[in-house]
Amino acid sequence: MCRGVQLLLVSCALATGASVARADAAPATVEALMEKFAAAGAVRATFVSEQSIAVLTAPLESAGRLYFEPPSTMVRETERPGSAKVVVEAGRATFRDETGTRHFDLASNEIAAGLVENLMIVLRGDLAALRDRFETRYAVEGEQWSLRIRPRQRRVREWIREIVFGGSSEVLVSMSTFETNGDHTRVTFADVELGAVLSTSERGEWFAIDAAPGAIGGAARGGDPP
Repeated sequence: MCRGVQLLLVSCALATGASVARADAAPATVEALMEKFAAAGAVRATFVSEQSIAVLTAPLESAGRLYFEPPSTMVRETERPGSAKVVVEAGRATFRDETGTRHFDLASNEIAAGLVENLMIVLRGDLAALRDRFETRYAVEGEQWSLRIRPRQRRVREWIREIVFGGSSEVLVSMSTFETNGDHTRVTFADVELGAVLSTSERGEWFAIDAAPGAIGGAARGGDPP
């Protein structure tokens, strides 16, 4: 599976971390912060992502919307520039962009599974698993807090050096992913709705994975990495 698809899955999982958004004093400990994640429930929000790549003089910006439903369902749809969507549900991931649609089982790809499933541990507030799979460092300064996580899994460390969540009071306002090749991506969140309940029609629209307008090619075979 190409690096771009894997890192989009990472961004999808992390962006959903906006679910912790509430206005109050900053959680004093990582335990308290994780309790907020665990209590957030389903979430939908909009996002803006800026990706800084070493060979480019200006960052690449994209924007769209996301939905997270604990413990392990998420959708991220990029709406500009261009159209792309990632849907992760029941251990299966589907990626769609202008080039077509690819389906694969997370169990068939160790790196993708590690990136996605480990990050879902953070989103659902699983403190024990967080400490088992990540090195963590939490800091509070006034109303500002930061949570830095570094993967313990060797294969994941080959791709991701560090992920930093930043917030004010109990609101998660940014997430930065630092790659081992020097590139990094910053995601900011807005219009966060906690405890989101989707109607039948909304759910169908969020999870639809039909080919984007102008897509070329077809879907990859089930289990084939994109």
